[in-house]
Amino acid sequence: MEQFFQVVALVLMAVVLVLCVKRGKTGIGELLSIFVCGIVVASAVTYIKPVIDFVDSVQRISLVDSQVINLLLKVVGVSVVAEIAELICSDSGNAAMGKTLQFFASTVVIWLAIPLMRELLELIEEVLRGL
Repeated sequence: MEQFFQVVALVLMAVVLVLCVKRGKTGIGELLSIFVCGIVVASAVTYIKPVIDFVDSVQRISLVDSQVINLLLKVVGVSVVAEIAELICSDSGNAAMGKTLQFFASTVVIWLAIPLMRELLELIEEVLRGL
């Protein structure tokens, strides 16, 4: 929990610094934002291992196919990375690029979900044949 508050404090200090630097209209503010975002993401990575271990234990108990779990983790990863990148783009005054990136991430998520949708359709077909 202490690391969380340290990261929050770092981000808030960086926001103040970026606001001060942006008055001078230099690109240093954007670089600082990207750097701090990198630190936050690196800090978040330390919390991912226990989550993956928990998801693995749920997968073993529920007998859900590991490919489904991997797919869900990939979808979450794509979404989080795209959201952070979109926020950086918007903060840098490139909202159109950020929104385009979000659109791209949405298409990647749909593409990742195709095997799951195929499996669902096969299951529905199987159930309908059994009627």
